[in-house]
Amino acid sequence: MRDFLSAFIQLLIFVCITGLVSNIVGYLVPRDQININAFPYASFAWEKDGDVYRSIRVNKWKKKLPDMSKHLAFLYPKQLTFHPTSEQVERLIKESCVAEFVHIMLIAAGPLISCFIDGFWGDAFTFMYMLGNMPFVIIQRYNRPTLKTLYIQLMERESKLRESGGKKRESADIVM
Repeated sequence: MRDFLSAFIQLLIFVCITGLVSNIVGYLVPRDQININAFPYASFAWEKDGDVYRSIRVNKWKKKLPDMSKHLAFLYPKQLTFHPTSEQVERLIKESCVAEFVHIMLIAAGPLISCFIDGFWGDAFTFMYMLGNMPFVIIQRYNRPTLKTLYIQLMERESKLRESGGKKRESADIVM
């Protein structure tokens, strides 16, 4: 039991340090340098634009996981307004890229746990830590294709609106 408690305290320290460092790195990533259509953020063919993740029911469990943007005011909120603009959706897409990058960075840092915690608990915590960050990567890869589709639709709508002189067309099937 003593070995577990010692290892667990070391794990908590590691999680706090990597969490702090990853948040700082994520905050410093220049959003204008992110290419949402290039590796590693573009969908791979096998992902079928996020459809592959439906088989593990991402849409059912993704909202049950913690969202740091709800707890840290300086993070960009991960929810859209009722009538989003293309700029808001593009920003959300880029934030999903940053979130994916941060969680991949945390997964890559996972083996460092074994450097601080020897034996069984070091290996067990390393595995759990790395596995625990995977759902967050999956969520980003699941959401991004849908957000990209919405972004394209909004860009087209906003372009048509600009071409028409900024006047919104009224629908012909409005009942008075």
